[in-house]
Amino acid sequence: VEKYFFDTPETATTVDISTFIEGGLLKMVSTLSVTKESFICAPRRLIHENEVEIKSDYFAQIVDIDIYLEGDKTQELPNMVDYPVRSIENAIKYIHNLREIGINSVVIRLGGNPFIKNQEGYRYEPLLVRTNSEKIHENDETIYQLLLDHAEAIRRIRSVFPTEKLHITGDPFGVAVNSDGKWGVPDQNGGIDRDSTAKLIREVAIQYGKAGVNAILTMGRLEGEVGITKKALKDNGLDAVKIESFSSNIESRSAYTYLDDIKKDTGQKILPGNLTEMKMRILMDIYEGTDSVIIKPMDHLHLIESTVNFLKNKYNVIDFLTSDSVRKYLQNNERISDKITDILKNIDKFHYKCQNVKVGTYSVSGTYFMHKLVEFQRGSSYAFNIIDELYKNIVSIGKGYIGNLMDRNAEWYLKNLKKYQN
Repeated sequence: VEKYFFDTPETATTVDISTFIEGGLLKMVSTLSVTKESFICAPRRLIHENEVEIKSDYFAQIVDIDIYLEGDKTQELPNMVDYPVRSIENAIKYIHNLREIGINSVVIRLGGNPFIKNQEGYRYEPLLVRTNSEKIHENDETIYQLLLDHAEAIRRIRSVFPTEKLHITGDPFGVAVNSDGKWGVPDQNGGIDRDSTAKLIREVAIQYGKAGVNAILTMGRLEGEVGITKKALKDNGLDAVKIESFSSNIESRSAYTYLDDIKKDTGQKILPGNLTEMKMRILMDIYEGTDSVIIKPMDHLHLIESTVNFLKNKYNVIDFLTSDSVRKYLQNNERISDKITDILKNIDKFHYKCQNVKVGTYSVSGTYFMHKLVEFQRGSSYAFNIIDELYKNIVSIGKGYIGNLMDRNAEWYLKNLKKYQN
């Protein structure tokens, strides 16, 4: 029965049931001759089937690649059991294996440092943010050379897997991460040069797009990054390349578990617990043109639900953007205020744009570490159940809007699905 609730009656008012059922479908209701006593101690479960089914095509396996690692090789990452860094050659073999179990989407995180490839020991830089990575970013020339090397690596992978065979999301984090954890072109004072970084974001979109990615991740670190990426793609005839945005990216201390130590606050990402800002950023990224909001970490179920509710109903957007909590953020921030004002003035246009937006998720390295720790302590069956329940909740909340579930554990989960699903 599809129910439509109208005016709420006063407390303690008796209302005929036809008030709440469209068309007054009392005929069906009258056939229900259930006594109150028959419900006592009855099982609370209403149905015995899952609302959702977890399918392989929901997943995107995250793959870390050192583009300067030669041959068919892997290297271990600290605290990342069964998740190595791969050479390009090894990554191509690995992707073949992923496709055999039904995973046809990958997120490639490209790293490596050309200045240290012949040194003793192994360090996965610049994703392992250490002092030596400063040499990569000592000037624009070395940053752009690194970007060109990224693009060439993408071309090598794409030459093996045509677009219709493999969906590739490119994560440009490794292009310009600095030793203090900030992302962008550094200035002379230890900060980030805004104009140079905006230029770099444009060039990332162009180089990654021309190299053959299906989608580019924006990192949720810099003002206007989605809009900059969108314009760069459009201006260069790359409209088919989608934008997947870390819109609610937080300054998490549970990420980057492979680092020697946890970096200090970068000042670029949202502080944990600042839910109002997270929701605002989601809406502003949609406004700027993202195709998929990626909730990171993936266990932020409340944000998945909030995003879906925004996409479903424009009045949820209006209620939130006109709330007192949002008004506090708009004080002395003219640029953000202008964007939100434009959303509200053109809410039907914004809502139309929402109909094409998906909601995906991303599992950070800290989540992977915790799941592997559970597997070590309690066994693979117990770990599977935790991950399976998380996936089912995500897909159930995002039903109709779900995008990719980006996870380092995607392959492991699907390989164990038949074994543990019952």
